[in-house]
Amino acid sequence: MMQNKDMHGESSKTTPPLRSTALQDLIRSYETRYRFSISFRTSLISDSQEIFSWQSDMRRPAASLMKLFVLGALAEEIASGNYDARQKLTVHTFVGGSGLLKYVGTPIVLALEELAHFMLAYSDNSATNQLIEILTVDRVNEFINKIGAHNTKMIVQMMPTKAHGLKDYNHTTADDILLFYKGLSNGFPKSVHLGCVPLCRKFFVASQPSFLNTMTFFTSDVQMRCLKGVAKHNFLSLGKYVYALLSTFRGKRLTKNVAHNRIMAQKSATDKTIFHDSCAVRLGNDFLCVVCLIQCDEGNFYKPLTKRYRAARRLLRRIGKIALNEFTNESGGVTENEK
Repeated sequence: MMQNKDMHGESSKTTPPLRSTALQDLIRSYETRYRFSISFRTSLISDSQEIFSWQSDMRRPAASLMKLFVLGALAEEIASGNYDARQKLTVHTFVGGSGLLKYVGTPIVLALEELAHFMLAYSDNSATNQLIEILTVDRVNEFINKIGAHNTKMIVQMMPTKAHGLKDYNHTTADDILLFYKGLSNGFPKSVHLGCVPLCRKFFVASQPSFLNTMTFFTSDVQMRCLKGVAKHNFLSLGKYVYALLSTFRGKRLTKNVAHNRIMAQKSATDKTIFHDSCAVRLGNDFLCVVCLIQCDEGNFYKPLTKRYRAARRLLRRIGKIALNEFTNESGGVTENEK
C-alpha cells in the first residue's frame, strides 16, 4: 500500500494496488525508465469493487480533460432550457494550443452545438473558452461538485494569458475522470438534470474520429466558413489548418486497437509536462472505462518526435490493449473477432 500525494505535495487517500500484474509491471517500468509519474484507473461500469488502480487519487494538471466537465455543464444548461443548442455566438477571441478556430483570423458566428463539436472533435481551446465565457467558471465547478468529483476544479480558462502559480492550474484525478464516464454510462446523480446524459452522448457520437464523421464535418457549412476565413485572412496558415482538420485520424492512444463504433466517449490532453487519455468503450452490454494520466517535468510532450512523447503514446496504446484483454477474459463479454 502507498500513501499518495497530489501535484502540490499534499497527502491524499491510500490507493489499493493493481490487480493486474501485467499492467503493474508495465507502469512501473515506464516510471523507472522515463521518469514518468502515472495515475491509472479502469473498471467495468457494472463492477464497483473489481478495479485496477495506480495513484488514481493523485491530483494532476487537467489541461484538456477539463473539457469533459465543460461539456457536462453545457449539456445540463441546454437540458434545463436555459440555452438552445442552436443559439449562436460570435467568437472574437482566439487562443493557441489545439484547435481549428485559431487559424480563421476573423470573428466567426457559431452555434453552441458547433462550439461543442469543435471542443470535442478537435479539442479546440478557442471554442472551449467561448463556452466557458457563457457558462462561467463557477457553473462548470457547480457541475463538477454535483457529480462528486471533489478533487477536480476549474480555476482558469484554456491557455490563460497571464502567468499563474502552480496552485492555479486546473486539476483533476483519474478517479474523478472515471466518475464522469460512469455518470455518462450509468447516469449522473439525481441533482443533475436527466437530460444531461443523452445530450452528452449525442455530442460525443458526432465527434468520434470516424471517417464518416470527419468527411461530414469537412463538407459542412461551418467548416466551409472556417476554410474561407483562413484563406482570406490567414492564408499562410492554410496548410496548418488542413493538417489540424485531419488530426482526428492520428490521435488514438488508449483506443488504438478499438473499433470506433465501440467507443462511447474519449478525451485526451497534452501539455508540455502531461500526456493524458481517457475513454469509455462498449463491452457487450457493459462499458469499460479507462483513464491514464502521465506527468513528467522533462516530458516536452508538445514535440511528437521526442523520446518521451513516443514512449508515452506507446505506453497508452499498450495499456489500452492490456486493459481490454483483462476485462474481456474475465467477463466473457467479447468474442474473439472483436479483440
